[in-house]
Amino acid sequence: MSDNKPKIPKSLADALKAGNVVPFVGAGVSMSVKRKNEDGTESDKSLFPSWKGFVEILAQALRDEHKNEDADYVLSSVNIPKPKYLEALQHAKEELNGTLWHQLFEESFSKSKDEAYPESFRLNELIWKLANNLIITTNVDRVFQWLCPKPSEFTILDVQTVEYAKLRIEKVPKRPTVWHLHGHIDNKDKVIFTREQFNDFYKQSGNEAKLQTLFDTLTERPIIFIGFSLDDAYLREILENIRKTYKDGAGNFYILFRERDIPSANFPKYVTPIPFSDFGKPLEDLVDELARIADDNDHEEKDNSQIEPQKPDNSAEKERLRNHYNVPFAAKGDGFVGREGLREKIWETLSKDRRAAI
Repeated sequence: MSDNKPKIPKSLADALKAGNVVPFVGAGVSMSVKRKNEDGTESDKSLFPSWKGFVEILAQALRDEHKNEDADYVLSSVNIPKPKYLEALQHAKEELNGTLWHQLFEESFSKSKDEAYPESFRLNELIWKLANNLIITTNVDRVFQWLCPKPSEFTILDVQTVEYAKLRIEKVPKRPTVWHLHGHIDNKDKVIFTREQFNDFYKQSGNEAKLQTLFDTLTERPIIFIGFSLDDAYLREILENIRKTYKDGAGNFYILFRERDIPSANFPKYVTPIPFSDFGKPLEDLVDELARIADDNDHEEKDNSQIEPQKPDNSAEKERLRNHYNVPFAAKGDGFVGREGLREKIWETLSKDRRAAI
């Protein structure tokens, strides 16, 4: 980058200050969490596998079952310029028995907080600061649950129906909420990992509430993608569904993207890249700056509320005005035409010794 100052569009900064931005989190964020060595030091390995890493785990399991050709096939599906992760996962799932598939899935993604190196949580913690009580993710792990700033209020959105209706009404949840778009580790039967599962999900059979809420959110709220590559099969499918549905009429989309990868990224025209120099601290610093912008607005509102002058007690005058307006309808009280102080202004105008226009 030409300078150290993050290149944050004003439209995004304004949305952050208004509390409207929704972080949409991909696998890269979970992979930023590192394993903890037995001696308590940080491992150089991620706690969770990448998509390619999980395919390699499945390929080894196929070899262990003496299915070498199937192992070769799934690996060949991801060792190409445009990896076909969904197809590779689909084939592996079909060739491994259900018990073995679920066992490998559990071993790979059902991790405990004690297994992680605590200082590697920073990116996830910053995303909580950036979010206004709502994070959408395609990840299935529990990391955001571990790091929720209000653990007793933490809410998971997965396969519920009523809760999606509530979110559509509230827009901003009252409780810190993580929306697991493609399922959660504690509900493995509903996790979306393969081509068949993905296709079934987007056919809306039993998923109408989740999908309609997703499309509403993506249309109405600015979205910032974090931890995604545009080669990511899930993100490509999601953006394509949005494009087909809304014909480029959706809300603003931003993606945090490593600067040197942007020229070859082939962004859709409705996605604005926000560059960072590298993964690790540079990415964390960018998210920290975004969180600071969102948090500064909270401080301004709190400061303004503290210094706002107190209005004098004019209850007697309000009572006199209330008695003056004698109409055969239920009294509206302070809710008169929806503006506080308007009734007093009208009375002051009428009381002056001149013509008045209302």
